[in-house]
Amino acid sequence: QIGYLDSEYGAGGFSGADGIEDEPAFSPKWTARFAGTWTQDFSSGSKMLFTAAANYRDFMYLSVENSEVLTQPEYWVLDAIVSWVSSDGTWTISGGIKNMLDEVYAVEGQEFTSIGGIQTAYFGDPRTYTLGVEYRY
Repeated sequence: QIGYLDSEYGAGGFSGADGIEDEPAFSPKWTARFAGTWTQDFSSGSKMLFTAAANYRDFMYLSVENSEVLTQPEYWVLDAIVSWVSSDGTWTISGGIKNMLDEVYAVEGQEFTSIGGIQTAYFGDPRTYTLGVEYRY
């Protein structure tokens, strides 16, 4: 899946305190997600699923003022999960890693130039390990 976004403010645009027309915040031109699952069936009827995903986001501003400080360069986040499913499908045991490369990336930012020039960024999750057990009845 690949996305392209050509965003702009309508009706004359938006100019911040610097008077320069700004680009909409949180609007990367390119995004992409590539994912797939490979399944290995066993003679017992159980199976293993190997799933991987790669998510991409292009450069984006994190504030409506297009501050050079509140930006997020392009980045990739890679995830992987391995699951075992019982032959009757009632049990699933999974383990995985989200953000495998421990990418540091901002997902949101706020700028309060009128209140002492405060700039705040919020970041995505670091490398995270998951373990799950599911029972269906």
